[in-house]
Amino acid sequence: MATNEDSDRPTAGTSVLRERLADEISGLSVEGAKLAMSLSKDGDEAQFRFDYLGWFNTASAVIQRLAPDLSAAFAELYQPRGTKLTLETWGVHHYLLGLAFPTMDSRTSALARVMQQISIVKSLERRLDSIAVNLRGVLQAELFDNELEAARELLKLGHLRAAGAVAGVVVERHLSALAAVHEVKIAKRDPTIADLNDRLRDASVYPQTTWRRIQYIGDIRNLCVHKKDRDPTADEVRELIGATDWFAKSVA
Repeated sequence: MATNEDSDRPTAGTSVLRERLADEISGLSVEGAKLAMSLSKDGDEAQFRFDYLGWFNTASAVIQRLAPDLSAAFAELYQPRGTKLTLETWGVHHYLLGLAFPTMDSRTSALARVMQQISIVKSLERRLDSIAVNLRGVLQAELFDNELEAARELLKLGHLRAAGAVAGVVVERHLSALAAVHEVKIAKRDPTIADLNDRLRDASVYPQTTWRRIQYIGDIRNLCVHKKDRDPTADEVRELIGATDWFAKSVA
């Protein structure tokens, strides 16, 4: 069975997402470095005032999406908490407003805070593998929810085979994702639910009880998509959808 550390490594399914995130973070870091140069002794202070808020808002959104635990620290360097202006509650926000203390070099103080913000952005690079895995999982979960809701609607309308086919697609996708995350080799080019289920059980990704349940819902799915001696019943399709929902959300 794969370890937790293994599950945080990027797989083929996350490599494209990781590259996109890396480009996004790199772009923010480069833009932040240019802003810091604008605040340096010989830099263009007016350019900083013009560009900073756009960078701050974009970076804030990225951090909130990828690493929400860093969001408060990043925001407070811009505008610390507190209604009374003190050295502790002074931030880049006050620099942009032209507010400072008599003994303060506001430009240098603002630069120090911006450098801290850039460091927070760059720290995302060290989390890229786990961020890509987790974000892909969230996006996949949302997709599965939408597809299962469509299956439920088809069931309500009496389209039993179609509902079962949609749920079956979710089962196949989750099995394939599990194989990728746990680095389970699949010999067949186009494996069936049974093929994937057998290999994941053999690799101890999940126990025999889960294998047996997937085997059963795979049988219902096959009844829906292939012409058999009989049609699936509404109860069988309902059970298929419910078990698929459980499987996609509970087995990782």
